[in-house]
Amino acid sequence: MEYNSGVSMILPDTINLIENDSYDEDHEDIVHEQTNQNEIVELIMAAFEGHEEPSDGEDDDDESCNTSDSSHHTSGEKYMLNIDNNNYSTDEHYVQENKELLDHNHPHQQTSFSTSAIFTPSSLVPSTDVHAFEVNNNDYTHSQNSQNNNNNNEKILFNRKNYLVLDQNDNRSSIIDPMQIYYLYQTSSTNLNDTLNQVNKLRILCSAKDRKVSQLENLCEEYREKYENDVRTLQYKFELSERSKYDLEQKYKLINTQREELFETNNQLHRTIKDAELRIQQLEVVKIQFEKKFSDSELLIDSLHRKVNELKHFESIARSQQDYEFVLSTIREKHEQEIISFNEKLQNMQMILKEKNVEIDELRVQLDVAYINNEKAILERINTINHLNEQLHDCQQKYSDLLSTNLLESVNQTEIKRQLTNMTEDKEKLKNKCQDLQSEVRTLREHLGENENEINNDIFSIKNIPISNHDSNEKLPLDGLLINENIRLRTLIDEFESNEKHLIELNEELQRKLQDYGYSSKRTESSSSSSSSSSSNETVITTSIHMEKIKELTNQIEILKRNYTDLEEKYEYEKHELQTMLEELREDVIELEKTKQLYNDFCQENLPMEDKFRTKFEFELKTNLDDLRRILEEDYNEKLLSYKTNQEKLEQDNQNLKIKYNQDLEQQSKEFYEEMEAIKITHEKQIIELNNEIDRLRANGEFYDL
Repeated sequence: MEYNSGVSMILPDTINLIENDSYDEDHEDIVHEQTNQNEIVELIMAAFEGHEEPSDGEDDDDESCNTSDSSHHTSGEKYMLNIDNNNYSTDEHYVQENKELLDHNHPHQQTSFSTSAIFTPSSLVPSTDVHAFEVNNNDYTHSQNSQNNNNNNEKILFNRKNYLVLDQNDNRSSIIDPMQIYYLYQTSSTNLNDTLNQVNKLRILCSAKDRKVSQLENLCEEYREKYENDVRTLQYKFELSERSKYDLEQKYKLINTQREELFETNNQLHRTIKDAELRIQQLEVVKIQFEKKFSDSELLIDSLHRKVNELKHFESIARSQQDYEFVLSTIREKHEQEIISFNEKLQNMQMILKEKNVEIDELRVQLDVAYINNEKAILERINTINHLNEQLHDCQQKYSDLLSTNLLESVNQTEIKRQLTNMTEDKEKLKNKCQDLQSEVRTLREHLGENENEINNDIFSIKNIPISNHDSNEKLPLDGLLINENIRLRTLIDEFESNEKHLIELNEELQRKLQDYGYSSKRTESSSSSSSSSSSNETVITTSIHMEKIKELTNQIEILKRNYTDLEEKYEYEKHELQTMLEELREDVIELEKTKQLYNDFCQENLPMEDKFRTKFEFELKTNLDDLRRILEEDYNEKLLSYKTNQEKLEQDNQNLKIKYNQDLEQQSKEFYEEMEAIKITHEKQIIELNNEIDRLRANGEFYDL
């Protein structure tokens, strides 16, 4: 229930006393009721003034009333009183009308029931239970139109469900339980007023108490929220402190790691210092050795000075020495140039030799292939020759048969005989040619074997040329000639292969022709019985054709022989040129060995000059070592000083950081513990106050219950 400042306290407007008394008694009762109501108002105001806290304003009262209203609704049995102070006006005229209406509406009269019902307690006997009464703003409705005093007919409405009587009027309305009618007529007006007043007082006090309890509950909730917020803030501060602590620990760890790294660097520097000292000792030993060598070199220089002074007396010797030095310088320059040129030639010759080896391998492969092909061709030719011999033998038999069969013929037969004789002669010639070809093939095979052996020997001799490898500065000339010869060999091999192919083709043509000749001879045999004359003519013609073809083949064989002889001549010529080139290369190698010997002699003669230059170099090296040692000592001292100063600074910084870190940790821990203790104290105080308030409220509630 909300309490606004512009609204007066809630009191019952009127209590309808339904009795059969006189008008005067009713008037007195009403006056007495008004006085009782005024007393109740004063008590309520006193109760509010006594329990009201000065710190809370009107807004706190409104909030406490709202919370009390919500608490009453949750409890299940709550009551509310809502009567406007503007409607609190009663007069005698209204009381008279009310009495007449009550007399008119006797209980023996028939009652009407309304549909709208409001629930009230079953009895008017006061109860000690504070929550035993439930009154809603919608239960007691009061019309706010107090200016209209028109009298309307009243209706007493009963609802069968709720058993209530509703007294309706334009100015006010009252509620009477129909079950209490008998009690109202039996009791006196004074006792009823007293009891109702007491009930109203108790209700008002209970409402005030409930409002105060709701206020205290709200305060408890506020304190709880504050406590939770404080706990959250403290937890957040604690987490922040933990994080800061963790960060500081990490910083401390980093500082420790840096300190360890500095210690490691210090140890490394100590090691470097020790290494430098060892090097200095080694340099001192080297210095002593160089001093010994220097003393020896000084003795040599003195001896050389004496010799030079002796030589100065001999001018001719000095002039010859100058000439000798000039000659030496020129020879040295020439020698260097020759060495450079020989190096270049050797590199080129080595490259050419590699190429030649590759080409020779390729040529060997090609020769093997050509040799195999030649053997195949020779075998094929031998087979063809054998086949031709067999065919000739068959032809001879056929010719003999024909001669025996055709002895009785005329001039044609004589001609045929003459032709047969010619054919036999041709046959003998062909045999002779075949034998010649076989002999030529054998000779060609022998020549090929000899040529292969010679080529292999030449290649082996080329590979085994004695070339001295003094400083890899020797090289053979005549690169272009070797390349040209290699090209010639390739062309010869290509020509040989082409001729071989040509021979194979000719052999194939011969085989074809012989087959045609055999086929034609068979046809002549088959047709000899029918037409001997025509067959003889055909055989003559075919034999003449074959003879012409054989002549062509012989011509081609002669051409191939000539080509083969030309190739042999070219091979011999190129072989001779290669031998001459090899001899020239051997001569060049001998010259290189001579130049090498001269160079060695020259080096032996220049040994004293080298000793002189060596002494000069040792003296310069000694001076340089002394300078370097002095510079190293200075740098070492400077680095030691800087390292010591840096180490002292780092130790001081480390100590300062440790002190600061410890101080910060102690200060933060102190502040944190102080804050925690203060918050604990405040929370304990609040808890004690709340417990006291709850105990006090419980005591008041028990007193009111009693």
